[in-house]
Amino acid sequence: MKLVSKRNLFTGVVIIAMLLVLIPPVYTYLSGRQKIYKDVTKVDKHRVGIVLGAGVTLDYEPAEMLRDRLDEAVMLYESGKIDRLLLSGNDSDLTRNETTVMYEYLTKEKGIPAEILMIDPYGNRTYDTCIRAKRFFAVDEAILITQGYHLPRAIQLCTELGLDAVGISATEKHYFGESFFKFREFFAIHKAYIDLYLITPDYIGR
Repeated sequence: MKLVSKRNLFTGVVIIAMLLVLIPPVYTYLSGRQKIYKDVTKVDKHRVGIVLGAGVTLDYEPAEMLRDRLDEAVMLYESGKIDRLLLSGNDSDLTRNETTVMYEYLTKEKGIPAEILMIDPYGNRTYDTCIRAKRFFAVDEAILITQGYHLPRAIQLCTELGLDAVGISATEKHYFGESFFKFREFFAIHKAYIDLYLITPDYIGR
């Protein structure tokens, strides 16, 4: 009898653990899916689009993922879907001045007016991007521009931090290392729940 009880207890613990591991990403993906667009023409007009950083090459050019995000932002602007763009990334020497590269790509190569661009060089993480957009750039609603696998978490973070967000997928192809990024996203979602509901992280400007 005691052996059966121990087995039942062990089974119960395993089930609870599995639920705790699976529920956050499943909920995040299901809820975020409702707010993700793939077609620029289907998106409602928003005042601001937020481009999340995604790396810079050794030649100080946008990495492939980032270039696709920036090109998507250009399409949104030229289609009249947004009035302004917030470029959020890490502008340290280690990341090769990410937002500076984003700014120059949009203004010099794509002809986007400099006056519609806002720069956040301290968007070190998605959490930082969302909370700084709300608190320091006074953004209340926005279109998030990043790859599709990243959007559910980004939308949830921004929404929970008080920014009404939808997203448009900038996924144009299969990227090198994409499987790793998708695998990492599973754990990043759990970290987002910790940041939102358990341990509020520090961020620059707080």
